[in-house]
This record gives sequence, structure tokens and C-alpha cells, in this order.
Amino acid sequence: MTENQNPPQTPDSKQPDQIASPNKARRHSSKDKVDFTTEIIEWDPEKPFHGIISRISEICMGNPYEKGIINITASSTLGNHPSQVIDYKWNSHWVSDNQPDQWIKFDFKQIKYQITGYSLKTYNYVADGNHLRSWSLQASANDTDWVDIDHQVSNSDLNGRSKIAFFKCKIPSNFRFCRLIQTGYSWCDSNMLALTNIEFYGQLTPDPSMSSI
Repeated sequence: MTENQNPPQTPDSKQPDQIASPNKARRHSSKDKVDFTTEIIEWDPEKPFHGIISRISEICMGNPYEKGIINITASSTLGNHPSQVIDYKWNSHWVSDNQPDQWIKFDFKQIKYQITGYSLKTYNYVADGNHLRSWSLQASANDTDWVDIDHQVSNSDLNGRSKIAFFKCKIPSNFRFCRLIQTGYSWCDSNMLALTNIEFYGQLTPDPSMSSI
């Protein structure tokens, strides 16, 4: 297979060490504290990106990454910042380097979650571009031991321009960390991981040792 065929149209030509968070200067402070309660949020096909992260955004009245409630990191970054994938009005995409096993990771910090499903939106490019083909959604309680809660092989649901798809998870246990990892070539035989949006569904529960965040 030939790598790097039809790669994503990289929206930012800066090198990874030059790419900063879109709100790097912001810091979480006591005035941002928000009270959470246990909630179950189910997938609605009419609102494919109105799940756990969207609900946290409503409660904290802002972007949960900017508020310091959720941390979002990636194995590498070639264009844009990984935190932008939770901006559901965004029309561009984040993209990783062209290396095997690229991932994007979410740390829910003081919130525990049970993910029963998730939605993905691929980037605005024709079929057989750098769209997800084989991947795993993994969960962890400690950022060390990971378990697959969903695994897809040669799945064509996202092989097209700005396609959206929903996937169910098999292990809805309490976790803190979640990551999407590409486990094979994309539809253009590249290792680049390109993504516009991701959202999770299930139950969110505040850490009992914390009355607020």
C-alpha cells in the first residue's frame, strides 16, 4: 500500500511545536467552579452531537477544555489543535502526523463516565481520502491500563465528505480517560488521523470526593 495518498488539506502549515491551543492564555480558576449531578444522556439521531461533552458545555457555560474541566491531547498534531474537535460548529478538522497508531485522548478529570456510544464526523473531503477506516475507542481509569470499548475494522461509514456516524460501545463501566486510536490505514492508505468532531453518550457522574469542579 502507498502511504500519504490524497492526504487531508492541512488547514495550518505550522509545525506541531508551533501550534498552540486556540485559547492558550486561559486558565481555570475558582470562579469557573461548576456543580455537576449524575445524568444519563442518550443518543438522538436528530442531534448527533448533543451528548456528554455538549451537556458539560451547557452546565459550565463555555468550552469545557477552555474551562479546564476536560483536557484533550493527541499523539501528534500537524494541523489545528485537538481540542477543536469538541466545537460542534467547527467546519475544519484536526489532523495528526503520518505515523502508525495516532490517537486523540480525553481526560474528564473529576468526572467519571460510562460511555454507551459515540458519534464521529469526518473532514470535508471526497471519498477515499484520509477518512477513518479501522480504529478503537479505548477507556482507562488511570491513563495506563486501556480497554477497548469499541473496535472497527474496514468500516466505510465515514468514507465520504463530512460524514457522520454513530457507534455503540460494549463496556459501559466507570472511567476517567478515553481515547480514539487509529489501528490501520485510512481510506487513502495513510496513517494520518483526521477528525472534525467527536461526541460521547452515556452517563456522567461527578467524583464523590469533589462537590464541584
